[in-house]
Amino acid sequence: MKKTYLVPAFLLALASLFPADYHYAETVDGKERESTASLVRDEESGQQVLDWQDPSSGDAHTIRLDSRFETMEWTCRSANGDSFTATREGDALLIEWARGGKYGKEEREIDGDPWYASLDFGLTGFMRSGKEEAEFWSFTPQDFKTRKMTAERTGDDSFAYGEESVRATGVRVTASGVPSIFFKMKYLMRSSDGIRLLFEGKQGGPGSAKIVSRLVREE
Repeated sequence: MKKTYLVPAFLLALASLFPADYHYAETVDGKERESTASLVRDEESGQQVLDWQDPSSGDAHTIRLDSRFETMEWTCRSANGDSFTATREGDALLIEWARGGKYGKEEREIDGDPWYASLDFGLTGFMRSGKEEAEFWSFTPQDFKTRKMTAERTGDDSFAYGEESVRATGVRVTASGVPSIFFKMKYLMRSSDGIRLLFEGKQGGPGSAKIVSRLVREE
């Protein structure tokens, strides 16, 4: 029998109180960089709007999330003019893309499980759900291939943040059909509100760069 983690009701009301900007210090194969994610609540729709620029490619991402932090729409724009927008419609992802002067539309079937364009903030929703384990969808921007993923709590932990240590919850993410020995990602999420504190893993497949990312400040 799976355990259920109960989340105090007042924590569920914190979405509108979140700081807008989360700053992370990252190490990628020994090289250091910074990354910032901006999360703003749209008071009229109740949605969250996440803006993030990939420090490696410079691609600009805008992701619209519902009140459960599940992705509704993902737009990516590159400096060379390439772009795509993926929108969830029921149990399908509708994709419009422009690459190298060519344009196209595609559709990917999924199911009723959540779609997380941003694993970081998707896992915020997972944390707030109170579940011990959950499945969700992701897809790779390069080929729009969808994959079912699994998030699982791994227990209580702590995280050194500034001059103090905060309570954290470990989360392990694996890919359906891929043994965890070959692919897994480790997260530490702040227990009080589900914000991502630490990420360790590879954001691509085998052979891709290892990333360690830590929250250093929020505004």
